[in-house]
Amino acid sequence: MGARPSHALWQGKVYSISGKSKKYPSLREATGYGTGAGLKGWNCRHDFYPFFEGISKRASFPADLDENQEEYELSQQQRAMERSIRKSKRTCAALDSAIQATDDELLKRKLQNKFERHAAILKEKEKRLNNFCSKFGMQKQNDRVRVAGFNKSVSQKAVHGSNRNFVKQMQGYGIKNPPKSLDTFEKMRYTNPPEYELMKSYIHSVKSGYMSPQVGYTLYKD
Repeated sequence: MGARPSHALWQGKVYSISGKSKKYPSLREATGYGTGAGLKGWNCRHDFYPFFEGISKRASFPADLDENQEEYELSQQQRAMERSIRKSKRTCAALDSAIQATDDELLKRKLQNKFERHAAILKEKEKRLNNFCSKFGMQKQNDRVRVAGFNKSVSQKAVHGSNRNFVKQMQGYGIKNPPKSLDTFEKMRYTNPPEYELMKSYIHSVKSGYMSPQVGYTLYKD
């Protein structure tokens, strides 16, 4: 399920390798085997196996095309999210390398701030992908989000950078003692619902321009 629509038309069927059979269609003509766009071509995950008539049992059958189309569209959304995550990881890895390479303290701080912003963007993208996979029962494929240079060290820095960016953002809204991370804030939904809803309402008011962050969360609560 989830095959390219053009490939879904021919998957799960029996073909003649020689193309001389009167009962089965030619493998090459029907599936485009041997071409980039056909069976075992560009990004194709299909394979084929020997079939002995009267002995072999077919392992799979043609898929429902409407159901396959729906699965395919979901998979394309997942691929787009994965590409976006890889892009953010490459940006974070490049910024981390630049931070390590410079001795200019002013430039280092500017690069660090930029790294933290992109780390927050990365974590939001990863969260969005996780929610998408959970919602639609899609299997996460971690190999598709791996990036050269984004090692364990950079990954840990990205987590800490994202948390620092979140705290700075919350303080910019006028919350003096905010939760230490977005995950901590989201957990308040279950551990402290009244506080979570109040803080969420306050942030919305500030972001919408209904209230100045100079008012501060403490006064807002009062």
